This record gives sequence, C-alpha cells and structure tokens, in this order.
Amino acid sequence: MPSAKDPIVHAISHIDGFTGYAVHARSFFRAMAPHIDMVEQGWMQNHIHSDPLDVVLTREKILAGNPGRPLASIVLALASGCRIMAGAPGLRIGYVVWDSTKLPDVWDDGLSACDRVWVPSEWARTVMIDHGLAPDRVDVMPEGVDTSIFNPGVAPATAIKNLPGFKVLNVGKFEPRKATRELIKAFDDALGDRKDAWLVLAVNNSFDPNFDIRQELSDLRLRSLDRVVYVPPVRSSHADFASIYTACDAFLGPSRSEGWGLCHMEAMACGLPVITTNYSAPSEWAKDHAYFVNGTPVPFTDPWFTRSDGDRGTWMEPDWAAVREHLVHLYENREEARARGAAGADHVRTHYDWTVTGRYGADLINRLVAG
Repeated sequence: MPSAKDPIVHAISHIDGFTGYAVHARSFFRAMAPHIDMVEQGWMQNHIHSDPLDVVLTREKILAGNPGRPLASIVLALASGCRIMAGAPGLRIGYVVWDSTKLPDVWDDGLSACDRVWVPSEWARTVMIDHGLAPDRVDVMPEGVDTSIFNPGVAPATAIKNLPGFKVLNVGKFEPRKATRELIKAFDDALGDRKDAWLVLAVNNSFDPNFDIRQELSDLRLRSLDRVVYVPPVRSSHADFASIYTACDAFLGPSRSEGWGLCHMEAMACGLPVITTNYSAPSEWAKDHAYFVNGTPVPFTDPWFTRSDGDRGTWMEPDWAAVREHLVHLYENREEARARGAAGADHVRTHYDWTVTGRYGADLINRLVAG
C-alpha cells in the first residue's frame, strides 16, 4: 500500500489513436503505472472537445481523494499545452518531443509552467538549454517500444510477404520532415530497375484533407511505379503494424529530423535493418545498429510554427547518394542485412522496451518528489 509520502501522478495527454504522440503517451503512462500510482487523463490541446476545466476538476478530485500525498502532474504534449498545469500544486513535468533546433515563441508560457522538462534525447536537451532553460530543469527520458508486440517472431502480413524478392518499407506521416517524396525517389533511382525489389509505403497525412497518395506518386514520375505497394491506414489496432514490419526486409527512414523515431524503433524491434539520418534522436538510440547517412544542415522549412525573429532553426538534409548506396548494399548483401537487423532487435529489446523506460520514468518522479 502507498504511504502518505508516496506521490500520485496526474498523467495528461492525447492517448487515443495511432499518431506518434498518442502511441507514446499511452504506452509510456501504462508502463509507469505498475511502479507508481497514476491517474491517466485523455486530453488534446486545441481540440474542440478538450476543456481545460476537465483537467482542473480531475486534479481536484485526485487531491480530495488522497489528502496529504504529494501530487506530480505530467503533460505529454507540445510545450504550449503544458500551460494546463499552471497553478497545479506539487511537481509539474512537461514531456516534450520536438524536431527543430529552435522552439516556437508560443511555447514560452507552457515551459514556464513546468518545474521540469523531459525530452527524449541529449540532442533535444541541448535545444532546450540553448533556448534558455536551466540545464538542471531538463531531463532526458527515452521513449520505447512494446517488444511483446513488435519483435521478429510476429507472423508477417501474407500479401506483403508473398511479394517475390526484397521489400523496403517506410511507415509514417507523409511530410517534408520525413522526406517522404525524396526517399521514394531514392528507392526508384537505386532499385527501380530490379524486378524483385519493392517499396512498401504505409504512409498517410491525416492533417491534410487533400492528401492523395496516387497524386503524390504520379507527381514523382517514377521509373517503376509498379514496384511501389501502398498499404492503406491501419485503423483497427496499432499492433497491426507489426506484421507489416516483419513482412519486409529493410526500413527506409532518412528523415530530416526526428524527435524520437517511433517507426524506426518499431522496425528495428522487428528485426529490420534501418537506413536513417545520423542526426537527432536516432543517432543516439540506434547507435551502431543502423545504416546511417550523413547530411547537411539546412533551414527548417516547415511553415507550421512561427518565431518573432523569423528563425525556425535547422534540420538535416540527408546525403541522398549515400541513401541510394545503402539501398543497393542491402539488396546485394541480404545475409548481412538480416544479421544487422537481428542485433538491432536485441539492442532495442534490452534497452528500450517500455518496461525499461516506464520503470525509469516512475523512479525519476519518485526521486524528484523526494528532493
């Protein structure tokens, strides 16, 4: 039984659906729950059905039901959403995942509401400190993956597995940060003339009502459009992605920046060799298990956030020649690719299963509350 000195955690985030934030929050909170008392609350900032008053009322109910116990609030969201903790008693943690070297101006109020800011990588910690946060306020809290779901033993999706030959997979949001158009073109340039090479795309952009994968592929004028297989959005369960990973032979994810790289980690957990950019979070957690490509820092061009000085920071433009070379290398050296993938799966299972990171998060909260 918890004592009066043990903290109770009010865990707040968008926890429904298959977006990166939802998967992260849901998995992380539920991995912490066996190790610390928690009340999980679904809440999405800037959503018509998310009322800040709901968070306040839940907080008051927690305090009333646990008199004298220390409260720790954690919001996993864009930092602007952390304003929901303003005025909350006890420890206030904002868990923020971000992709640029600069932060939006509108985040400052949210960051000010946090006693501690958690980020998933040392790269992100540097970004926060460069923005002006005191180093002793910023903690690295890695993300993770459920390796009981994502592992090499998952039965592969039959339709993809039955494609004859070498299958390269990309999973994620179709957007400039993920360099989706460019990676498709890189595959076409590198392996488009190999009749037993396939690019499997499990991509979408639910934030763009005009997104049309057929038009996107047509605009690229690929040499071998018939080598591209499109997987429609998975709507039943996030776990359904596991069979898509294990049906393929390699993961192609040379993003311009990754706050973490959830799909990259799921792919590695399933035993796929991963091609990715040697930058941001994957350069830390993937270590020597990925096929890295270097890049060139360029201005962050995604216009969705603004700053008064006009400087949205930088991200990394991958070396596309190196991407193409890796693709050919994996195609021609499949035993090596499988061995690298198997080692990567062991690495992820040992260090980044949610049971590991969830326990670490609970322990850190206990240490912070104890002072």
